[in-house]
Amino acid sequence: MSELMKPLSAPFPPENLILVGFMGSGKSTVGRRLARALQWRFVDLDEVIARDAGKPIPKIFEEEGETGFREREQAALKKTLRRTFQVIACGGGIVTVPENIALMKNGGHVFCLRASLQTVRTRVGKDPNRPLAAHLEELFEKRKPMYAQFEHQIDTDMGDQKRVVREIYYQMNCLRAKAWEAVKE
Repeated sequence: MSELMKPLSAPFPPENLILVGFMGSGKSTVGRRLARALQWRFVDLDEVIARDAGKPIPKIFEEEGETGFREREQAALKKTLRRTFQVIACGGGIVTVPENIALMKNGGHVFCLRASLQTVRTRVGKDPNRPLAAHLEELFEKRKPMYAQFEHQIDTDMGDQKRVVREIYYQMNCLRAKAWEAVKE
């Protein structure tokens, strides 16, 4: 393992790294690679929701609607944030509930992965496991300002997952350096 990719340690707070962004922005794919690099646990929040519900996401939407899904999503987020040293990939709509934003910001460092609408269309296609994919353009525009409120924005349009992981890791090291400076003062 390279010096750059060593696991984070004190004084870095024992928190989580949380990935948000529109569907198809690369949260799960990048999250898995990042967790391996950090030697942290990877959690895909949609997988937690489906496992806890005992049914796939499309079935939850069909039976409980988006409101029921968002309630399950928030419960899964709260449950997941009880642990630390995790890379958490959140669903694209988690930002639609203001309380979730506060939970994430208090539970770790939030990185927003951004992709253009064209890239999202290519990546998502007509995936039947994405119940809201039929409304891509509308949702994309509606959620843009919600994603913009996060300090750490990472572009994923180029599709180079290694570059995205390195960029997030670099920013994490910058946060660690700031923590060291605070300790010194």
